[in-house]
Amino acid sequence: FNVEKQVVSFGRQFSTANLFNFCVLILLTALGSAVPFLSNAVLAVFNGVIFGPWLGLVMNLMANSLGNFLSLKILSKITITEREKSFSDKLDFLKKINNPYLAISLGYMVPVFPTLLVNYLVMEMNLPLKKWLPCVLIGVFPTSCLYAFGGDAIIKGNIKRILVLLVLTLLVYLVVKWMLKRKKA
Repeated sequence: FNVEKQVVSFGRQFSTANLFNFCVLILLTALGSAVPFLSNAVLAVFNGVIFGPWLGLVMNLMANSLGNFLSLKILSKITITEREKSFSDKLDFLKKINNPYLAISLGYMVPVFPTLLVNYLVMEMNLPLKKWLPCVLIGVFPTSCLYAFGGDAIIKGNIKRILVLLVLTLLVYLVVKWMLKRKKA
């Protein structure tokens, strides 16, 4: 019973692109997205490294959507009576955005807003699945893309793609910051 051998074996199992690994990695990435305060970034990067950037992006989008859906289902079964002040402030900020779909998309996109909080808002708004799904897909797209393409680019040493991703990330950040600043004014 050698733990080191088991870890190496586990790593080798997931280093090949096959249907089993595709399904398991989506489920693991989804769980990382569903569990509050747990990051699925490493798995999202791994998806891009193993399956390539385009399929990795699809996997990340599917996993993040599935994970947030699971989180919504769990939240629907519990009641939250008291909210922490920072939780309330962030929730109130999102509620002040006139377009609720934009608020949800930005909530998923901007790391300042915990996913748990955004899912709580979705539950509070009683947003139907067909209206929620585009919001979550738009919201998680930038990070899903960054992880899938960035992980692949780092492994392959593609500096040009890394620079393009950094510039695109900066542009998305500036646009979101401008939108939030405009909303406060």
